[in-house]
Amino acid sequence: MRCRVCGKKAVYKELGFCSEHFSSYFEKNVADVLNKPFFKEKSLLLAVSGGKDSSAMMFAVSKILSEKRLDFNIKRIESLYINLGIKDNSSYNENLVKQLSEKTGIKLNTINLEEFYNLTIDDLSQKTGKICSSCAVIKRYLLNKFAYENGFDFVLIGHNLDDELFFAIHNLVNRNIDFLVRSAKILPKDEEKRLAGRVKPLYYLTEKESMLYCIINKIPFSTQGCPYAVKNLQMTEKSKQSVLFDSRNKKLSFIKSINKLKKFYPLKKEDNVEPCIRCGFPTTSKICKFCRIIEKAKEN
Repeated sequence: MRCRVCGKKAVYKELGFCSEHFSSYFEKNVADVLNKPFFKEKSLLLAVSGGKDSSAMMFAVSKILSEKRLDFNIKRIESLYINLGIKDNSSYNENLVKQLSEKTGIKLNTINLEEFYNLTIDDLSQKTGKICSSCAVIKRYLLNKFAYENGFDFVLIGHNLDDELFFAIHNLVNRNIDFLVRSAKILPKDEEKRLAGRVKPLYYLTEKESMLYCIINKIPFSTQGCPYAVKNLQMTEKSKQSVLFDSRNKKLSFIKSINKLKKFYPLKKEDNVEPCIRCGFPTTSKICKFCRIIEKAKEN
């Protein structure tokens, strides 16, 4: 098969692109998400994990900015890696992220969970058993805390089209319509609630496309995966969904249809959000989930 743009050998047969034009297609999708007026002169924080999605996102964003493909300037851009203390995983991924930082020229910040909170995910797993939901809370909390306290307006995360498909179907099946409506490509900053904005530059790109982009551009990324995610619900459900949604066009059409339907469902205002009595960050109860996790770990 030949590239539909230049006639060279295609490396991505689903859309018919050679290496060069696939990279251009990938970067254009990322640039389209970021090329919005409210990002002008804003500070952006890239959440990086060492995996293919966040690594592809960081490299693509760095290339877009270096080639000045946006219609305005970004005030500041840095990245953040959270070392969760997972044996044979976290330190390895941190090394890969450091290589990526050198490759892109984007400053890397790190938070070591054990150093700051005397806790690791390995410790937490031994004490509580189920870990994935707690790990997600920890990462989300620390990303927002670091962004808010260091003056970043938006956190960029590597959620992709396959992730959005899972979230949409999972919330529909469980009738979590409010959660479904709140899931968006871009969430604005809320200074009053101490919440940084969140952006998903890979919103219209698949896991397969992130992998190919990394390979083509020789981007360092981990193929290990998290040892705790082997029996994770998201992993098992995604494999089932791939049977029904066997092309990127089907995935894309479904998400675009869901986004159209969201407009007919009013987003309920969260009146019960208040500052956590321990840390001051927003919660729907007196003590936020993060602080409860830390306290429970210390009790055990």
